[in-house]
Amino acid sequence: MELKINLIIYTVAFVAIILGILLVILKKSSSYIQGPEFWAAGSFLLGLSSFCFASFPWPTEYVNLLSFNILIIASISMFLTGILKFKGKPTQYKLIIGLILFSVIQTTVFSLVVYKPDVRLIINSFIYAFFLFYSAVEFYFPQKKELTAISRITSLVFFIYGLFIISRALIPFQTTHIDLLEKNILNILIFIIATLLQGILTYGFIIMVNTQVACDLNQQLLLRDKFLSIIAHDLRSQINVISGFSELINANISENQNDKNILYTNYIRQASKQTNALLNNLLDWAKIQSKNEIFNPEKLDLKELIEEEIELNRSIAGNKQIEISTQIEPMTMPLLADKNMLRTVIRNLLINAIKFTNSQGTIAILSKNYKNFVQIEVTDSGIGIDSESIGHLFKTGIQVSSDGTHKEPGSGLGLLLCKEFIEKHQGEIWVESEFEKGSSFKFKLPYGKESFNSKSTS
Repeated sequence: MELKINLIIYTVAFVAIILGILLVILKKSSSYIQGPEFWAAGSFLLGLSSFCFASFPWPTEYVNLLSFNILIIASISMFLTGILKFKGKPTQYKLIIGLILFSVIQTTVFSLVVYKPDVRLIINSFIYAFFLFYSAVEFYFPQKKELTAISRITSLVFFIYGLFIISRALIPFQTTHIDLLEKNILNILIFIIATLLQGILTYGFIIMVNTQVACDLNQQLLLRDKFLSIIAHDLRSQINVISGFSELINANISENQNDKNILYTNYIRQASKQTNALLNNLLDWAKIQSKNEIFNPEKLDLKELIEEEIELNRSIAGNKQIEISTQIEPMTMPLLADKNMLRTVIRNLLINAIKFTNSQGTIAILSKNYKNFVQIEVTDSGIGIDSESIGHLFKTGIQVSSDGTHKEPGSGLGLLLCKEFIEKHQGEIWVESEFEKGSSFKFKLPYGKESFNSKSTS
């Protein structure tokens, strides 16, 4: 029976050390959160105290008792320190060190000078209980309302743990036949219950840290979105001013003006349009990555939407004398799609086609109706894409961008945005291209479904 009891104690020690390792990993994943490192130290000390308990009375009874008591009090004080650090409060080091020294003195007195194991047990147990009740009070009053539920539950477990320790200390008054350091079933049961309570507390603390990280992350996202909205408003205002004046200058410029003036005016107008498109892509990308993009499918007139985008970009195509044609088949079923997202997809594909098509080239936009979906194609007579680049076009983290035929800059973000928006519609997008012979970007959109509306706010 002795071997089995020791095995149980060693198992308890191993579990405590594993909990400590988990807390070290937690600290690394959320390094700015204070507290997990102290709780981890407490778990390691608790594991060492269990090894000490399992080896009683080696090397001597007094050394074993002293080591065990110091390790236990130090471990519980580390848990309290972890709580205080987590809440950003000052640690009561004088109190912690004072109680540890007091335990050393009284253990020495009642083990060597006046042999009173019952008194020694009661005093040490009340020191443990003091730390536990202190921790219960600290946990009961969290600093953030998001932590209220888990902190109150953890506080209750601390309180129960403290009562359990006190009841354990009062056992000697009920019977004179129980030695709490003897390796019998009752003592092991007491030790296992205490360790289970400690495991619950550790789990509660881990949940609190993760909740805190989630709250902080959400706050950062809110601040980022606010920052983006401010940037969007200010930048858009300035870009619209530049774009408006460039359009006004271009409209009123006379034919006898210097060719360079006309050319420079066109450059300003084109740059402002491209900058505005890039800004819109950046903001759309930020929204969809933060899950704040509202998905609002509605019945759309595909032909009308495509014609609107062509008209908005006709001046850019006109600068390169590119002819744009359309062939939109009449819809056999209503198309249910998010208007802003679909507009963004078509705009990006059209701007890309214009950018990579040589002067006097052609672009064709057509749609084909199938049984369950509509397929839209944007085909150009441009410079095409090599096979290696095609494999990286729609992959996040791999930037594939190059200047257009007139040195128009690119960011590689537009196609990623197209992929995100098409997949939001449960569709598919791909490209067919041959280097120096043109490209054809194609995407499928499913027709409207009743179940599609249920995802409108995802």
